[in-house]
Amino acid sequence: QKIFIVDNIPETLVPNKKLESDGVVSCCICGDKKMIKQMHEHVGKYVLAKFRGKPDRGLLQEIEVELCGFCGREDVCITTLTKKRNGTRSITSTCEYQNISMKYKATTIFKPSIHCTNVPIHCPFCLPSISDVPKTIRKYNAINHFHFKRRKPNEYSL
Repeated sequence: QKIFIVDNIPETLVPNKKLESDGVVSCCICGDKKMIKQMHEHVGKYVLAKFRGKPDRGLLQEIEVELCGFCGREDVCITTLTKKRNGTRSITSTCEYQNISMKYKATTIFKPSIHCTNVPIHCPFCLPSISDVPKTIRKYNAINHFHFKRRKPNEYSL
């Protein structure tokens, strides 16, 4: 049996230890202290504000095209949406801010108790990975993804 070792694995591929949902962290976008279970909604509000042309002043970082919906950083975390055999969906992420108690189906529906529906979705235009997993993007970032990442030269614009 042959075994090989990969040295220098990129940080984005190494899963971080998940924090408890009531653990308090600093928002990577604004620096505010929030519980892990609040970060999904907190980051979502910044994405919507940018999309509506109303970005906040005094942020620690610019709101990017495709940022992580858990921590707000871009090109650091990898989040994947998978469909289980029973039809339910599961979210896995390398982000330490991932709320592991978040229920996918419940989060897709706006309710007074759930203000943010910025869930991972599959891009219908991107090719699947080599392991046949569709590209996962965030619902609130979908238009930006289609416009900036999927657009070919001379194609129509939004």
